[in-house]
Amino acid sequence: MSLPDSPAYPAAKELAQSWQTQVEADLKGADFTKRLVTQTYDGIAIAPLYNPLPGETVDDVGGMPGTFPHTRGDEPLSTSRSGWEIQQTYALNTPNLNDAVLRDLGKGVASVHLIASNDASSLDNASAALQGVHLNMASVYLSGGRHAEQSSKVLSKILRTHAEDATGSFMQDPIGGFAQGHPMAGSAEQALARLGQLSKMNQSEFPKMRTVSVSTEPYHAAGASDAQCLAYAIASGLSYLRAMETEGLNISEAASQIGFHLALDARFFAGISTIRALRTLWSKITDACGTAAGAWIRVHPARRILTKRDPWVNQLRNTATTFAGSVAGANAITTLPWDSTLRPADDFGRRVARNTQLVLEKESHLNRVIDPAGGSYFIEELTAQLCEKAWSIFQSVEAQGGMIAALRNGAIQSDIEAVYKARSASLAKRKQAITGVNQFPNLDEAALDPLPEMQPPAATPGSETIVALPVRPDAQAFEELRDLSDAFMARQGKRPALFSANLGTIAQHTGRATFSANLFACGGVESIAGVGSVSPEELVTAYKQSGTSVAVICGSDALYEQHATQVASALRDAGAKWIVLAGRPGKSEADLREAGVQDFIYLGCNALDALARVWKQWEAVS
Repeated sequence: MSLPDSPAYPAAKELAQSWQTQVEADLKGADFTKRLVTQTYDGIAIAPLYNPLPGETVDDVGGMPGTFPHTRGDEPLSTSRSGWEIQQTYALNTPNLNDAVLRDLGKGVASVHLIASNDASSLDNASAALQGVHLNMASVYLSGGRHAEQSSKVLSKILRTHAEDATGSFMQDPIGGFAQGHPMAGSAEQALARLGQLSKMNQSEFPKMRTVSVSTEPYHAAGASDAQCLAYAIASGLSYLRAMETEGLNISEAASQIGFHLALDARFFAGISTIRALRTLWSKITDACGTAAGAWIRVHPARRILTKRDPWVNQLRNTATTFAGSVAGANAITTLPWDSTLRPADDFGRRVARNTQLVLEKESHLNRVIDPAGGSYFIEELTAQLCEKAWSIFQSVEAQGGMIAALRNGAIQSDIEAVYKARSASLAKRKQAITGVNQFPNLDEAALDPLPEMQPPAATPGSETIVALPVRPDAQAFEELRDLSDAFMARQGKRPALFSANLGTIAQHTGRATFSANLFACGGVESIAGVGSVSPEELVTAYKQSGTSVAVICGSDALYEQHATQVASALRDAGAKWIVLAGRPGKSEADLREAGVQDFIYLGCNALDALARVWKQWEAVS
């Protein structure tokens, strides 16, 4: 790691150099970068200490709020005057939807986001859902999904009936739909042309409404990195500007028709920097087009990070995302119900979601501070690096002819796949932790009624589709093993289990026995603890009482050297079909394998692979 050359801050640089020298001494020869610097999926190094960027002065760190390039916000006072829009999301097939909307508006919600199901008939409920809602006071957003063009007609009719000065968005994003595999009448270019025509009409009829909401959700859900999501968002936005310009809108009018919809995960520093980077990048693009327009941004927790297992932890993930949006000055924030991955939202789920925002706004007063992240050297540098990475990806997309061309030729799918492979490997090794899923699972958690299975929509004759970006939740692979465990228990009356052959005293085996139990519980496998002993006979007796055919040996390295091979041989002779040792094999691997050890688990091992090998022991009965 090298410290930036900052002549404006000689004292800071000297202090940072002194700090690094002391840390390197404390590491006693260990590599500073390997121990204290982490890499993001964009290849950005996250250092333990930050000081000013090269050439910075006190006056120009991050610019000023409300000024180009709008990194610190589009308005000088940011959200400090009226706060951000507290938005609530509703499925259009929700029972008693109008009652829920009116009740939530009375409890602090300022913005209503309606989402159509795969069945287009759900759009028929939109008008009834908004009965009694003053659309010049509460913003309305309507997502039609694969029925986006039909939803625009439905919303236009509602707006003409209720209010001509309504605010909100038609949520049109044909490129995002194209990436998800939504069929489009004709070609993608024709869909863009229709979007341009709709924008021109809306500019005249509903000047306070936005037509477009560029969403990063399709790319984020497939496993894209932060910089990739940013690049695809601004590339899509530029395509929409061109489509609107073709229909006669000037650049200022076209820019006012576009909003951005950012899906964020629970890394709130990255979320803050992503929001700031998007404003910077979009300002650069619109400035090049003739108007330095800022970006209107709405954020929500990405579906990819929300879990079905231990869903109560989703409240913490939601809070981290909401915090990032509020600190970075997002214009609107949606907090999803904590159980939204499992079932339709009820009153309690929506209450927790909106109160998460109300606590941050009304009690923590985060809306009263103008850009609280401004001047943080870490956030400023991360923002700058995200801009650099995203701009490079954006240029590559433009060189291929834009988003539609890059989706058609599979370049975007391929680039996201490369990041997904790295991400999935990190998840499998549990380097990227998911609390309640691949770390600290609870096999006895109370079950919630799940959502019904959704069938993918069929293609419409005469429409264009591509290889769609998949939806890949971070927790999916581990949760599939947990599902197998539940099915096993339903048939057998118990979960698959293994015997923990604990060597020595509690102090000698507890660490690895706890590690082992936690790892195997991630795959729905229970651990039956044996007595602490170094006697093969005593351990075999306890093993036979466990009624399982799988065993894991847990103890200290010193005890392994003395007793592991004898214990493994005894367990094998007693009928154990699969024997695992908790720890790295080291020099004695050959002897251990000869004695009957078939696998090794340790910090940093591929837990999914280890679980898959163990699960094969129950295939015959499952």
